[in-house]
Amino acid sequence: MTDNTLMGCSGSRKKGEIPACHIYVAQGIDFQNKDIAYAINTAEFVLPDYLINHGLKIELKEGGFYQFKSKKKTIYHIRLITKKDEFKKCLEESEAIVVYSGHARYGRGPCFGDSPSPGQDWGDGTPSSGLFYMGYRYLGLEAPEILEHGYKVWLVPDVTAIDIPRMIPDDHVHQEIRWRRNKGVKPKYRFIKMTINEIIDNLTETKKKLADHQNKYKKNKPILGEYLQMIANKENEPSKFRGLVEGSHDPDQKFWCYWGSDNFTYKNYHTKKFESITFGKLIYVLIRADWQNTKYSEYSVDLGATNMNCRVFCHFGCRTKHHHGFILRNKKMKGWSFNGKDRFAYMTEGSPIPPELTAYWLYLFLTGPNKSWVENLSHSLRMTNKKLVDLQKHKHYKYDYRIRFVENNFK
Repeated sequence: MTDNTLMGCSGSRKKGEIPACHIYVAQGIDFQNKDIAYAINTAEFVLPDYLINHGLKIELKEGGFYQFKSKKKTIYHIRLITKKDEFKKCLEESEAIVVYSGHARYGRGPCFGDSPSPGQDWGDGTPSSGLFYMGYRYLGLEAPEILEHGYKVWLVPDVTAIDIPRMIPDDHVHQEIRWRRNKGVKPKYRFIKMTINEIIDNLTETKKKLADHQNKYKKNKPILGEYLQMIANKENEPSKFRGLVEGSHDPDQKFWCYWGSDNFTYKNYHTKKFESITFGKLIYVLIRADWQNTKYSEYSVDLGATNMNCRVFCHFGCRTKHHHGFILRNKKMKGWSFNGKDRFAYMTEGSPIPPELTAYWLYLFLTGPNKSWVENLSHSLRMTNKKLVDLQKHKHYKYDYRIRFVENNFK
């Protein structure tokens, strides 16, 4: 078969040739093979090694893709990709099966890059790296996360009527901060206005308070929540926050924020029990993300600008159904609707993403009943979820991580 397309896995079909099923596995910025290989207890899930080690005859073909032929002579072409622009082209390829494996970046979308070092690859990046935006226009983010990964963000100024019900359509605001606007519902978060200096002061105060606790309880081996872990990082100096805010702003300009909390957990040597200290008034900021019209960066690539032609899109990350399901399926948004035969969307519930997930799913898809690729999808969904249940029991995970098919009427 001649491989003459950009991705190198499809091309002209001569008479008598068996058409191949094209699978693209996109690996996020800290979910590439090289990252998995050096992580504790995850090396076995490197692809395609996992498939080969489990008995599949995988051939590396000219052009850099892998070929597998099932017992019923179905041909599969599998290509691993790590570039943002390639990911977009895969989503636009007719009949392709596209799998993204990586974090959802707090709902902003898939993120690509060859190095997990701090920098713009965690933000807008370049044409081949950085965020592929597919999130709500406005969403909340832990302020230390910006320091941790060192990328620039667009904060939401207080002139945007984010706190007034019905001034901004609900489908522009992430549901985690949206539901408080509903009449008669007790607010989950209370929006506040803060200048950049006030945000920095809050981060500085939290960092000092945490250092005092760490010094006091250091013999008790404290366990920090995610927010506190980022604050504890010596490299995350609060003063750096100012340089990570996009745009030119007056010192008195205020931005929308809200309070959150996190836990400082330690083992009490007297009672032998774990005890927690709650850190309140931890600052979260509202940022502009948006799945479309991301014109504030020359390198922005988003879902809105993508002509979705793929047959299947598996978005395996942290709570991707919660973050992106509505945006992908709703007619007023992307409107990529399932038609009964095509446009299958699979997203996940739970967090964090198990590194085993994509390897499990791909193996089970390739070794399914093979009566049809649709039946194989159903098989891999069912059996991967069963494996995740077993994994949770075996490793005593505290989360309920599952793959779900996203319906057209998703809310």
